Amino acid sequence: MNRRQLITAFLLISNLLLGSMKSFAQYDWEKPEVFERNKEAGRVIFYSYGSEEKALLQKPETSGNYLSLDGKWKFHLSKNPDSRPKDFFKDDYDISAWDLIQVPGNWEMQGYDVPIYVNIPYEFADKRTPITELKDGPEPPRVPKDYNPVGSYKHQFMLPENWGNRQVFIHFGSVKSAF
Repeated sequence: MNRRQLITAFLLISNLLLGSMKSFAQYDWEKPEVFERNKEAGRVIFYSYGSEEKALLQKPETSGNYLSLDGKWKFHLSKNPDSRPKDFFKDDYDISAWDLIQVPGNWEMQGYDVPIYVNIPYEFADKRTPITELKDGPEPPRVPKDYNPVGSYKHQFMLPENWGNRQVFIHFGSVKSAF
């Protein structure tokens, strides 16, 4: 092989390798090691109360250190992660056309998307489910590209004025996947 052929072969192989590297790039939701972002470490949930009597009632909402965010939230359902509203968390993002949904609640039981029952091993990779391209079972870490619903929620609230210097944590109970 002469020098020119060797350089041409090297450039061709390099181009093929560099071009294929993009296909190995993964989204966070395709990485099994990513199950959280911007979260505190898991722990038992504790509430503080002003008195022993209030603590014995076991009703956090009476403690003075609890703010329920239950109620109607703005909601947008996207068919897959690529079609989700990516900057909706910004203050100036227009959510006026979004629906209201009850929180806590399950969006499927509130008329969005199809109910999925948890007694199947991989809800998006089951041959009995006609809504996914993964007909032959799961292919970790691959997830469906076309149908992989994403719910975006937004809600405004004010903290009580007397909480000004407190460290405040928000708890999302029953969130199913990384957020």
